Amino acid sequence: MKLAPGTLCYAQGGTYQIDGQQSASHVIARDCTSGQMVSLAIKDLQRPPTPSGTALEGPIDPLAWQRAARLATDLEPWRGHQRIPTPVLSRLAQRHRLSGRQLQRLRARYEKDPRTTALMPERTGRPRGARVLDERVEAVIEHAIKRHYLQREQPSVAHLVDRLGVLCRRLDIVPPSRPTVVSRVNQQESYETDRARRGAKAAKQIWETRTGGLTAERPLQIVQIDHTRVDVLLVSDDRQRVLPRPWITLAIDVFTRCVVGWYLTMDAPASVSVALCIEHMALPKPENNLEPGIWPMYGKPEIILVDNGKDFRAEALKTGCEQHGVELRWRPVKRPHYGAHIERLNGTLMRMIHRLRGTTFSNTRQRGDYTSETRATMTLGELRAWLVQAICREYHVKAHRALGISPQLAWEQAWNMDNGTRRSVPQVHRPVDFRLDFLPRDFRRIRRTGIEFACSRYWHDDLTPFLRQKDDAEIRYDPRDLSRIWVRAGRLGFIEAVAKAGRAVGDFTADRRMTTAEQLRMHAAYDQGLAVRDAIEASALKETRAARQGKKVAARVDRTSAPKAIAAAPTAGTGVTTAPHPPLLALPPPKTIATPPTASTPLTAVEITPTAPFESVTPAPVRRRAPTPIAFEIWS
Repeated sequence: MKLAPGTLCYAQGGTYQIDGQQSASHVIARDCTSGQMVSLAIKDLQRPPTPSGTALEGPIDPLAWQRAARLATDLEPWRGHQRIPTPVLSRLAQRHRLSGRQLQRLRARYEKDPRTTALMPERTGRPRGARVLDERVEAVIEHAIKRHYLQREQPSVAHLVDRLGVLCRRLDIVPPSRPTVVSRVNQQESYETDRARRGAKAAKQIWETRTGGLTAERPLQIVQIDHTRVDVLLVSDDRQRVLPRPWITLAIDVFTRCVVGWYLTMDAPASVSVALCIEHMALPKPENNLEPGIWPMYGKPEIILVDNGKDFRAEALKTGCEQHGVELRWRPVKRPHYGAHIERLNGTLMRMIHRLRGTTFSNTRQRGDYTSETRATMTLGELRAWLVQAICREYHVKAHRALGISPQLAWEQAWNMDNGTRRSVPQVHRPVDFRLDFLPRDFRRIRRTGIEFACSRYWHDDLTPFLRQKDDAEIRYDPRDLSRIWVRAGRLGFIEAVAKAGRAVGDFTADRRMTTAEQLRMHAAYDQGLAVRDAIEASALKETRAARQGKKVAARVDRTSAPKAIAAAPTAGTGVTTAPHPPLLALPPPKTIATPPTASTPLTAVEITPTAPFESVTPAPVRRRAPTPIAFEIWS
């Protein structure tokens, strides 16, 4: 085969385009799938397979097909013979209304390719892909496509046509028509074209082959977990406020396509969501308590496959899986198709969600002028109940395209053996320990008043021996139920501590928060009070130094004699004496702070003034060292 640049070849199971010869034994070629340059041995290169026979393009003429089929039936007995006798050849030519020469040519084609398509009439006219434009025009078109069309800004074809007109007028060439330019652009369709216009990631998504797939041999062998945001707005429990979209964490069994675990929350994805989803997957479903048998899928998985998010790298998740013999795997970076099963489940569930009032759809184009905020009617609890029915009564019972049967039937058949017995589901031997090992953890100090956590206080009498330990104790908690926590007590395991006070028992006084305007007002009052105290201290220091100037001060405090009363001058016209006026201090002017508007506070200016009137005087200079830059920053 020729080793000229641009030649297509096959090697190592892939298609390559030769870029040039590297040495006497190797060539440099570009991978047609990924676009990477590689070095290939010449001895490993193979020619691309040439298609055999006649390829049919477009719709088939039924009448021409019937004529070709009848001719193939008559020529089949003579296939492999050196020649057909002249009388037989004449009868066949007369029967099919062909000349002897035409029949001989069709027979030769049928000998090379014994298929009916070889006898179909060939397409007449100009061959497909033939170019009749001048070579200079073709060169200008190719240059304009590379320079003005294959760009990441994705210019339009109309812009390319305008640029071509400018170039052709400069070169005194007749510009090509728009259909011609569109035809040349369509002929440029390839991995390199999409990479130049859309980027490498989008080009791989379009052109990269994905012939393989993730398969499992039994249920619960591989479980995929991922988060997605639900495409619907909710309302508060009192239905007076519109809440943002919630998050859902789903776990799907690859073998049966069943949803084996889930967790719905208003919080952003975190390790807590993953832990509670795994707990829901491995333990019997609490939904069966309300409706028996609605969700029979549960059990301990062998492998959990997740992406590379921070919430899936949590230490509690790793140690929990190691503790109970579950293998935790991460998908390759920037390879979303490795999680195709869970991604498809997310899409299927979101299409169900789009039927609800208040849906946000998948994008703004689908939403159009639909006002999701005004049409939202469902609370978080109602959405949770709706999703249970959608998963168990729609997704699990409808036939899955990849399985041919419904996921629920696939789950039931997977545990039934050929002899009529049923295999046992791999269960967790110690459910309480399994639940605690996957719950989120934190560290708190054990005090006499209890353990303070989440604006509440927890206690159990068994925690008394641990009061004087210096290190913080490890606690586990369930964010869905904060009425209790579990405290690790060394080798004794966990001690369940019950809420005694705070938000967990309904006391919300410790959980009150100030608004922004209230915080600004309190900060201004604090700053003003600090300035007044500093002025008092400076005035006291000045007066004391002035009074003690040139006098010796006692080194000890005189605790025996009472302070002498200071005689005050009598008030004119009366015999009543008054106390002296406090010293006049220099204070900064009152600050005017603009507070932002809130639901209860209008947009007004809050003025902070000292409680007692002070007159501004100029204090005597006091000798002090110049502050360092750091001290000055703190002082200012």
